[in-house]
Amino acid sequence: MPVREITEECFDEIVLKSERPALLEFGAEYCAPCRVLAPVIKRISDEREDILFGVVDVEASPSIAARFGVMSVPTVIALIAGREAGRASGNITRERVIGLIGLHR
Repeated sequence: MPVREITEECFDEIVLKSERPALLEFGAEYCAPCRVLAPVIKRISDEREDILFGVVDVEASPSIAARFGVMSVPTVIALIAGREAGRASGNITRERVIGLIGLHR
């Protein structure tokens, strides 16, 4: 499943109305650790169609970042039924991403 770009205009429709759990990566173009994390998220998303994967550019969509209290990038937040179920920031490993939402099979 592709990683969706999540913006302020589509957040409610794509994320909150989704019946699937969501894993959102909050990042920015200037963020080197975000560029390292992006292919990790992509690989996981290719393996799991039961999870909605999205990326939020904190500069383009600051209200979403504020809504979740994101203070640093990258931050990955797992949502279940629109509620935060887990969070990690900084140098995030594949194992940590998987563990956030209980993505182990």
